[in-house]
Amino acid sequence: MQQFIYFTLIVSLLLLCLYAKPIDHPEYIKVNGDYHEAFLRPYDPFANAWNLNCNEPSYAPKPGAVFFQKINKDILLNSKQFQVGIQGKEKGYILDLQTDSVLQQKYNIANYSEAFSTIYLDSSDSKLKILQSFNFQTQTVVYQAMTEEQDALFGPGTGAPTASSTTSVQLGHIYILRISNEDGDTKLVSKLKVVQFIDDQLVVMRHQVLYLDPNNGERNNCFYRRNSAANLPMFGSAVALSLFAVLVALFALLAVFLMGVFNTSRVKRLEKLAQSGGEEATLIQSN
Repeated sequence: MQQFIYFTLIVSLLLLCLYAKPIDHPEYIKVNGDYHEAFLRPYDPFANAWNLNCNEPSYAPKPGAVFFQKINKDILLNSKQFQVGIQGKEKGYILDLQTDSVLQQKYNIANYSEAFSTIYLDSSDSKLKILQSFNFQTQTVVYQAMTEEQDALFGPGTGAPTASSTTSVQLGHIYILRISNEDGDTKLVSKLKVVQFIDDQLVVMRHQVLYLDPNNGERNNCFYRRNSAANLPMFGSAVALSLFAVLVALFALLAVFLMGVFNTSRVKRLEKLAQSGGEEATLIQSN
């Protein structure tokens, strides 16, 4: 009996760990995260805006309803224009850096064919940087500051940013965007490159989040957003199974406790009867 109770307790705890793990784990992206591809369609209400951190459309059908559930919008494709800073009191700035070849000439990048992949945000000084040189033999990398782009997105010194919240979509062009709150605190910085552009139909962009404020709330919590918008039954099942595992574990612990109390009481009774030398003790012990 005890072995069965212990086995039940262990299995319940394993179920709890398995199903409770995805319930509350906001997906925070570090500086310079992974690369993703986004597919924007200007006249598709499901896919004309994109959440860059979670790499998914900003709108989804709400289960059991005919209207759309707003998720989080970082960038909007409005006909042939990108637009940022489009939700709440957020402010957006987006900068067209033109093409790889333009950046290579501007920054005199040697021995490297693509400038886009070398753009990053240096966490040590919060500055945008791009490759200057790369030595294949020693694997030595040297970066240089993107001062002009930094000032346009963040403002020179205490000045205001000069980048606009909209810009035209151009095939092969590279963009850097920044989203801030109404106080000017940076919430998101990302770079993107248009790799396919079909007029008024489709924009495919490769993007990478360069910075994400860890206090962004819903912008960070991709798991909750996905499951609340599209996979609510799955999310509910995970919660139900986790609660069930907790209840089973509690009942198992209660059973172990009661068995311990019963055994302790039985031993004390036998000891008391043995001391008195009664026949009842002999009969109980034989059973």
